[in-house]
Amino acid sequence: MFSLSNVATLIQIFAAEMLFLYSFPKRKRFVMRYTLCIMVCLAAVVFVPDTVQASPVTISIYKFVRYVGLFALSVVAMSLCFDVKFFPLLAACSAGYAVQHASSRLLLAVGTLANLWKLNSWGDYGVILSEFLFFPFTYTAAYFAFGKIVAKSKFYENSSKLQNVLSIVMVIICVGLSRFPSTWGRYLYAVFMCLFALLVQITLQRSHKLREENAVVKSILRQERKHYQMSKENIDFINIKCHDLKYRLASCGGKLPQQEMEEILRAINFYDTDFKTGNEVLDTVLSEKILKCDGLGIRLSCMADGKALDFMEAGDLYSLFGNALDNAIEAVSRLDDSEKRTVSVTVESRGEIAFINIMNYYDGELQIVQGTPQTTKTKNSGFHGFGFKSMKAIAEKYHGSINVAADNDTFTLCAYLTKV
Repeated sequence: MFSLSNVATLIQIFAAEMLFLYSFPKRKRFVMRYTLCIMVCLAAVVFVPDTVQASPVTISIYKFVRYVGLFALSVVAMSLCFDVKFFPLLAACSAGYAVQHASSRLLLAVGTLANLWKLNSWGDYGVILSEFLFFPFTYTAAYFAFGKIVAKSKFYENSSKLQNVLSIVMVIICVGLSRFPSTWGRYLYAVFMCLFALLVQITLQRSHKLREENAVVKSILRQERKHYQMSKENIDFINIKCHDLKYRLASCGGKLPQQEMEEILRAINFYDTDFKTGNEVLDTVLSEKILKCDGLGIRLSCMADGKALDFMEAGDLYSLFGNALDNAIEAVSRLDDSEKRTVSVTVESRGEIAFINIMNYYDGELQIVQGTPQTTKTKNSGFHGFGFKSMKAIAEKYHGSINVAADNDTFTLCAYLTKV
């Protein structure tokens, strides 16, 4: 005897899982794989009985095992279609299964509470028809509530195995427990349990993602503190050598032609970029970046009261200006107009607050989303996610903030820091 219930349920599970899997990397010949897997899975379950003749508890256990078996079969099929690691795939499939089960229980709850129909008297065709009419609405709501978030933020990529296992077990347990209450309220109970499990799963992944991002930002800050020490030593070495060369040239007297002496002095004076802003760390990072700018034909102008930043730790100051200037330099290096290949830096103090302003031109489409610059043309951008996050973390450390604005091909970064 054919089991239309198994076929319909498996189709619904596949559709629900796609709410979370559609953005995942796919294997070659995906459409053919996906179609073939669905056909094989449907053929495999069509003869599995819907229930057994036994006690109510045994029937409930059988149905639970049958639904878990359908879910497991769908996971195997999806693993053949999507090119992702097993645990992220399993977590996404379990989220889809929770949506399918919640939709099924919600349909039964609506029918029972409203007393609009008696589903048992409709037969399999009536139940399946009502599900396929009802599910598009619940699936659409689940897509906007959960699916889009998962696709945009990629919660299931590089996630914790322990958290994935925990979230999957929660879904399975909630689906299983929802089958045992004997009152009509079991339908609503199942809906709330599945939604709760899904919410916990998404929250766990969000928490894990935030922890990973914080770890990356901290790692970047540690590396940039080391970079500062190396840069300071290099700049100091260059300045010492430049002063030595000036002294030796002076001792040569008229032994070299005047034009050759002037060319050598111009070269020495360029590399002897000893900024005097009043802050040694700021002088170091500016000296480093102006050498980079010269090699790219970029003008770097600076009007800075370095003493206004004396309250900052050396590593924080170097990281903040290093990231901001690197982003600005990369952005203007893409420009063909030489007049726009310029970066300006301003630092001033107003009472207990230090203000930083860095301005540069840019090319391409740039949008500010929740205070973060984002561009659709990666190759023309000078803005990187973790670098900007590290700058925000530094600003927040000093009870300040960073604001950005893009207007008429001009990008401006404004930061204020409180002296603590």
